[in-house]
Amino acid sequence: MDRVGFFGGSFDPIHLGHIHLAVQLLEKQKLNKVIFCPIRCSPDKQGSPPQLPLSQRLEMVDLALKGYPSFSLTTIEEEGAGPSYTVDTLKAFQKKNPEYKNSKFFLLLAQDTLEKFYLWKDVHSLCTLAPPIFGRRTLKNPDFKDYPDAKLAPLLEKSLVGMPVLQISASDIRARIKNKLYYRHLLPPDVLDFIEINKLYS
Repeated sequence: MDRVGFFGGSFDPIHLGHIHLAVQLLEKQKLNKVIFCPIRCSPDKQGSPPQLPLSQRLEMVDLALKGYPSFSLTTIEEEGAGPSYTVDTLKAFQKKNPEYKNSKFFLLLAQDTLEKFYLWKDVHSLCTLAPPIFGRRTLKNPDFKDYPDAKLAPLLEKSLVGMPVLQISASDIRARIKNKLYYRHLLPPDVLDFIEINKLYS
């Protein structure tokens, strides 16, 4: 049975931190494949949606994944409307791609999503559909004794995977571009070219 990582995000823009997380979790969790899924808009960020349209973010992810044979892109979010809920997106993807019906899915996440993960739509069903794997960015596991969802806490505690820290954020990249600071060390080369050719984020 194939082990498939499902990696959703705004990717506004996709950067080397995203690639690093995916590579680390692919290797450490012995995944066969990672599917990147750029989303329309996170439900908790509807007041500050992605700066670029989904079409351009899809192009950047496609460029970034060249040379990574275990990584692929899905455009499933183009078919919906409104905020993106991971449980709905994953169900739609699996329905549209029956070749994955015998695969075991895992949800790939950065540690900074852990704090509010319990608020995600149908979170317990989501964890059954695709158990989460969090790339841990700190030396120690966070304390789960006061986690708001006590039933979810044991699962989340086991889902943390230690990995080398590579602190890069899309918001920092956008700010550096806008303020004319150096940012080229943070992006895959083809994504960098796409941003500069199209004069994005400036």
